[in-house]
Amino acid sequence: MRMLIVIFVCFVIIVGRHTYKVYVDSGGNYEVPNKSLGYCRSITDIIGPEDLALAGNQVYISSNDNRMLGKNIKYPNGNIFLLNLENGRISLVEHDYQGEFHPHGIDYLESKLGKFLYVVNHKSKEDSILIFRELKGKLILYKEITDKEIANGNDVVAFDLEKFYMTRDHKFRSHIGRFIENFLRIGYGKLVFYNNGDVKVVREGIKFSNGLAIDKKSYRLYMAEMLGKTVHKFDITNLAKPKHIGQQSFDGAPDNIYLDGDHLYVATHNRVLDLKQHQASSEKLSPSTIYRWYVNSGRPEMIYSNDGTEIPAASVAIPVNDKIILGTIFEKKLLICDYAKN
Repeated sequence: MRMLIVIFVCFVIIVGRHTYKVYVDSGGNYEVPNKSLGYCRSITDIIGPEDLALAGNQVYISSNDNRMLGKNIKYPNGNIFLLNLENGRISLVEHDYQGEFHPHGIDYLESKLGKFLYVVNHKSKEDSILIFRELKGKLILYKEITDKEIANGNDVVAFDLEKFYMTRDHKFRSHIGRFIENFLRIGYGKLVFYNNGDVKVVREGIKFSNGLAIDKKSYRLYMAEMLGKTVHKFDITNLAKPKHIGQQSFDGAPDNIYLDGDHLYVATHNRVLDLKQHQASSEKLSPSTIYRWYVNSGRPEMIYSNDGTEIPAASVAIPVNDKIILGTIFEKKLLICDYAKN
């Protein structure tokens, strides 16, 4: 009996210490500073604009009720919207995909073969990558790709029409499975490479792999490891064998990332436990933080921070001309702010 009591006490101590470590690591003690951008205009009729993709003088917007993800039930399809940067108007984009459509990460590719939008698509039983051809203002399905390694997809970035990288953030689909992965900080995340029909895991052991960005001229790939609070840098001279050449840590958990020249714009969640509560209820706000990182040297610069009242749980930031556009995971909120790059 005494031995059982000792084992129980040790177990409680171990669990308690790990819980406190997770609390601190998740930003439980983080004080949210207030750092504003310029004048901001809110768009409040698009639910869950979690990711954005620049397409010339327009921006594609991934829209979905992301509070429903992981519940393995059917719910109303999401949409793709298009923001016209010249007149500020937003329009719904027609597409011909007939199945369950719940877009997550997106990427835009313009090539000699045409203009294409890549979409991580969630369905109740499986996930897929959809490649749409942009044609006369509509999205025409070019290809749907399914594979066991495409499950739990998060983001996608195209190298060319038949080559892309995607992140798989978790092993399990259920909420309880993902909770265990996150709480125990188990690295089940993966980086996956698709090459003309071949799907290959090229990196694994990642604690919640998330956003991707690519520099095709210098053969560099950037990947956010959310629960590792790190952005990784790879040399992809050999596309099928990314070589890890550096990393940058952040105060928060990086979500989507966007490369603008030599600067990487990183949306982070600096209080992850608040993010979890915000996922459960829109009444619980989650702070938003945006960093700009000069990828060749230097520390990330915080360019925006807010307690969530202006925009909760910002997941992406794209600078365009004298503006910067912020999307969010769950709410009906898109922020377009004045922004002077310097």
